[in-house]
Amino acid sequence: NQILDLRKIEYDKIQVHARPINLVLFVQDFVGLFTDIIDRKQISVSFDYEAREIPIWYDPDLLEKCLYNLLFNALKYTPDGNSIFLSIKQKNDGSLLFSIRDTGCGIAQEDLPHIFDRFYQGSFSQNSGTGIGLHLVKTIVELHSGSIQVESEVGIGSCFTIYIQTGKKHLDPQNCDNTPWTYIDTEQGSVTANDHTIVDQSKSEELDKSLILMVEDEYDMRMYLRHKLTVFFRIAEANNGRDALNKLQYLQPDIIVTDVMMPEMSGIEFTKIVKENIETCHIPVVLLTANEELEQKLEGIETGADAYITKPFDANYLRIRIIKLLETRKKIQKKFSRLLNLEAQEIDVTDPDELLLQNSINYIRTNISETDLSVEDMAKKLNISRTNLHRKIKTLIGSSPIELIRIIRMKQAAYLLEKGSLTISEVAYEVGYNSLSYFSSSFNTYWGLSPSAYIKSKQTDAE
Repeated sequence: NQILDLRKIEYDKIQVHARPINLVLFVQDFVGLFTDIIDRKQISVSFDYEAREIPIWYDPDLLEKCLYNLLFNALKYTPDGNSIFLSIKQKNDGSLLFSIRDTGCGIAQEDLPHIFDRFYQGSFSQNSGTGIGLHLVKTIVELHSGSIQVESEVGIGSCFTIYIQTGKKHLDPQNCDNTPWTYIDTEQGSVTANDHTIVDQSKSEELDKSLILMVEDEYDMRMYLRHKLTVFFRIAEANNGRDALNKLQYLQPDIIVTDVMMPEMSGIEFTKIVKENIETCHIPVVLLTANEELEQKLEGIETGADAYITKPFDANYLRIRIIKLLETRKKIQKKFSRLLNLEAQEIDVTDPDELLLQNSINYIRTNISETDLSVEDMAKKLNISRTNLHRKIKTLIGSSPIELIRIIRMKQAAYLLEKGSLTISEVAYEVGYNSLSYFSSSFNTYWGLSPSAYIKSKQTDAE
């Protein structure tokens, strides 16, 4: 994405869309996105400012890119358990100095003059990254008629300071939009303003989000994707294909996003294993690669990957592809749910997921009169663990195996009652209930009518 941004700037295709922004709220909201990393590294992050409202005119998207690069670098080079300090200071002329200071490894004096040069990687970088981020920050700051400076000492840390002009006289009026930027609760944590300390808020709706298993050996790329996707999805991470397979033993991701070129196990090999395993083959897989050769694309698709995206890519494009794949999965889920209304011989079994569901339905129908019909016995018969059977059925139809048993029992009970050849007690026994009162209660809960009322309603409909 940063390469694409630089290309846009080079060809004057990037436009500044400046809006009124409360810089304090913007920084607080943004830092909240990194709560996971901050907690994991046990880093103390403090934010010092002189007023709760410090207005500036800036392009929100471009400001976010600046903050991402600076804060990401600070987190990357600050050792676990250390500190990062953010501050906003107002100068006498009304302009602002926004600083991010870390307590990391620091930058050698010989590297400092070149730190903002495009593609420059000093000794501190340890050959990670692209050398683009800081150059992009400097370019964006200058587009807003500002400047950026760095002070650093090896072994002590670095401090990056952005000079920001207030007001909008320095901006082209055509590039200004009077619509204020507003705080958006990202549900990923937030910041309190009264004690100037980053804190994690409750994540009450977090579990409603789909879970992505992100498989990527490059730390920078993982952090970038987490930053871009964490507002919309829950994220679990793996360093390579082998690590991801281990995590699939206890994780139940809704979708997998994996790089192709990785140590120990490539994305191609990993995807092949996922798609050949009955317990995981339903999970959509998105392959990411820098290789544009048709041969590798074909190899990726042949493994069963659901999408193949070439780097560099726009993060919004990846997000939309993920959403569309999840929507397709939901449509398939609805299709499988409709299978519950069909007789076994009516269904043309064409894939492993459909076969597993049909075998589950057949088992339940065959043993429907057994009062002790259990998920454990069904799992043994289908040669799959109880946990994985629960995972698969839940994914395929949105109901657990226990719920599936109840659904089939209630549908069969309704069919037998409507047929009229058995008494209510006999129907209860036929679908596995020893207690008539319990059967009546279950039937009423499912259909909204007692068994006798259901019979009368069907007789009335027939008349």
